[in-house]
Amino acid sequence: MSDLFEEPDHATPLTPEEKRALIPAHIAYRSELNEAEQENIARAQDWALGRKRDPLSERFVRELHRRMLGDVWKWAGKFRTSERNLGIPFYEIPVALRQLLDDTKAWALSRMATAAMLGSWRIS
Repeated sequence: MSDLFEEPDHATPLTPEEKRALIPAHIAYRSELNEAEQENIARAQDWALGRKRDPLSERFVRELHRRMLGDVWKWAGKFRTSERNLGIPFYEIPVALRQLLDDTKAWALSRMATAAMLGSWRIS
């Protein structure tokens, strides 16, 4: 079992500030952290699928992130404020998220329009 702050090869390293953002004081091992995060994620999934929501809105995405990690990390539901070793630069995240959501909406509308047109064609 690895110590909480002993970084496995595949894990994103935690900065000292991030380590202080951990909410549960009882977590001492990486496996306990993983378990706590997984429990949050399961509850967030129930929330997300529990009623009709707009999954292609920034509000939904941030609230889902908060619910997925909010009992574990203080930063849950907020945009990253420090550079990481994966993904895009942290300051590009808000714009990239909006672009992704807008592109997805446009793609979905295009697919629905195509399906509607195909559904109206009749073979005689």
